[in-house]
Amino acid sequence: MSSSNTKTPSKPSTTSGGSITSASQECPKIKYLLADLVEVVVQNEEKWVKGAAKNLTDTSAIKTSLERTDKNQDGNFKQYINIDRDVEGQDKRHPEYGREITFRARVKRGDNKTEELGGVKILFKSRCKKAANRTTPDSKIWIDANLSVDQRGGFGSKGGAAETTVQTDDKGWTAPVSFFLSQYAGDQFGISAELDPSVNAARRRPPKLTKKYVVWRKFWYQMTYAKGFAAVQPVKAEEAYKEVFAEMVKSCQKEFEEGDLPNDLQKRTFFKEYQVKKSGRDIKVAVIGAHNKEEFGKGKLYKKDDPKGAPFKANLIICEYQCDPTCSALGKFKLEANGGVVRITPGGGGGIVCKPALSPGSKLVVKGEWSKTLTPWHRGGNIIDSCLEIDKNRSDTLTVKVDLSKGATATRGAVPVPSPEHPVYIKLKVETAKSFLGESFGVGQILCVYRPGADNTKPTPANEQDYNNTVAHELGHMWNQVPEPHQQPASMHDHPLQYVAHGGSGSHCRYGMQLLYKKNAIVSKDARTTITKCASRATTHTVASTTGFYKDHKVKVNGSSKTVLEVKDTTHLKFTESFTAKKGYAVEQKMSDYPVDWNDSNQNKPVPYNGDCMMYHSFSKKCSNKFCRICKAYLQLQDMSSF
Repeated sequence: MSSSNTKTPSKPSTTSGGSITSASQECPKIKYLLADLVEVVVQNEEKWVKGAAKNLTDTSAIKTSLERTDKNQDGNFKQYINIDRDVEGQDKRHPEYGREITFRARVKRGDNKTEELGGVKILFKSRCKKAANRTTPDSKIWIDANLSVDQRGGFGSKGGAAETTVQTDDKGWTAPVSFFLSQYAGDQFGISAELDPSVNAARRRPPKLTKKYVVWRKFWYQMTYAKGFAAVQPVKAEEAYKEVFAEMVKSCQKEFEEGDLPNDLQKRTFFKEYQVKKSGRDIKVAVIGAHNKEEFGKGKLYKKDDPKGAPFKANLIICEYQCDPTCSALGKFKLEANGGVVRITPGGGGGIVCKPALSPGSKLVVKGEWSKTLTPWHRGGNIIDSCLEIDKNRSDTLTVKVDLSKGATATRGAVPVPSPEHPVYIKLKVETAKSFLGESFGVGQILCVYRPGADNTKPTPANEQDYNNTVAHELGHMWNQVPEPHQQPASMHDHPLQYVAHGGSGSHCRYGMQLLYKKNAIVSKDARTTITKCASRATTHTVASTTGFYKDHKVKVNGSSKTVLEVKDTTHLKFTESFTAKKGYAVEQKMSDYPVDWNDSNQNKPVPYNGDCMMYHSFSKKCSNKFCRICKAYLQLQDMSSF
């Protein structure tokens, strides 16, 4: 080869960062991984919370942990939003209390180096699964089932955004990120964290997820009852509250005795049962009502702060008989022998006469006097408590024996001895007692009746199921479960079935009743019977059955309009006019003629039929033993942060 064909080799490039054969390149980007998503709580130090999120993989920064234990059956975690998380102080802060939950996330490098961990963007997201009865809202209940702003969940504040982006510090940790759950019980929230899309390779990295947090509420109760009384835990009431995501927790029980009460109230609290019940037992039972109920809410019996950290604690005062003092009418009676039995005229009072009277310091006899003649009446002297005796075998709780020889006074001469030949006439007005099944009063005080001997095989007042219904019902009043107009939570209409009348005290729900009433609350249930005996120009007629008929109501007899004056018994109707009737004539009562104003406190007739909801105003054979679907929605949005 000749030298003329040989090329002179060129020198390599000396450009910084270059190579012999390539042009210049950028530095490779750092690949980040999301290492941890963890719930945190600050007590005396910051701690991470085991439970809803996966366990922390690096505990060098947050060393200590505590654990959530309250779960639903599905394994999701309960968040009791009605309780302040610092109810026992910050050093004992409860992560499961309050609407706010706090999270942090941590990133690491794919090459495990610890430099340049700061400034990495992390995207936090929330996902909400609405409670079932908010998913398909009833337009009669909801103005906006998406809730008002303050009632919604979100990052940073109530009603905040569903997503938020934060950056890491130089150790790879985000600052604490707060998320607020909604106020609606049963809503479920899950939290996720992932690398922001702007971060290198973020799209190929799956997010970290928590289990769901479920909106719950929680309160406690104490059972207070007489020593030796077989009170039972109201577990069915507890179950009813679970259906609205409220946990009802028994804390303690207190048994009381006569000596726990003031001297005068001891004898007005413990009575032989025959005093308050027809054919009652010859044993003492506790009778609690307006005359003594406040005693059971005092510190000696009501342990309000047991257990500690229980801010909402109801006091279930359980007894066999709830009676309030009332007063009878003034009645006149003929006495033909000492020890004769008279039936007190109740008037507007209660149906029980017991001795001593219930009211503290009171006498049984409000007014009592005797006369030798009925007309004209000449008061011969006074009748006092010692003249009256309660017979333990009496067949009517309004009857008393009267014996003038046991303390009656005379204005002159001696007190006469009544006989058939020389009867003595007496006037009596006494304190009576009116019976109830339950009441809420004061702050967290619930009076409820339970009778262990009541029939549990069918709906019966004060049996175990009815007792549970009473407990749930009276607690419902405490929580404003059936709000009166304009008192309901924001985003809801007035309760469509709320009423305050028909013998009840307070606001109640007529769910189930609307099935028996036409539009505008007009009764639609009818009654029909037939004449079974011919009668000429009579006001009282014999019928097959008087069931369902009401006095003062219009009816049609063989097509002719009449008015019932009185339902005399099971087979006789008395009318306001006399008429001739033949056997087989139809007697029809169309209740649709009679409108019912549910909020007229004076209106008790026509008597409403049984209601389904536990918030109905009285004992109902038809009760579903649950809160109705209408009431549930209102309770699930109630604050429940105080009684």
